Amino acid sequence: MRPLNIKRGSGVCAFCRNWNDPANTAIRPKMPTGGIWEYDEKTENICKINGFKKKAFMTCKDYICKV
Repeated sequence: MRPLNIKRGSGVCAFCRNWNDPANTAIRPKMPTGGIWEYDEKTENICKINGFKKKAFMTCKDYICKV
């Protein structure tokens, strides 16, 4: 699991509403009050926007934060 501060605008797929992970299995809070979360960068899911399989660490212009 890799830590990430989502308050700084992470933009990574694991935290995007368009990344198909409805159960949020690839992310978990580490210090939610400070905006620090962890994600599994090796997880892959389909992007709802373009239909391609993307790894959790990837980014794009269509990012919408889901947490």
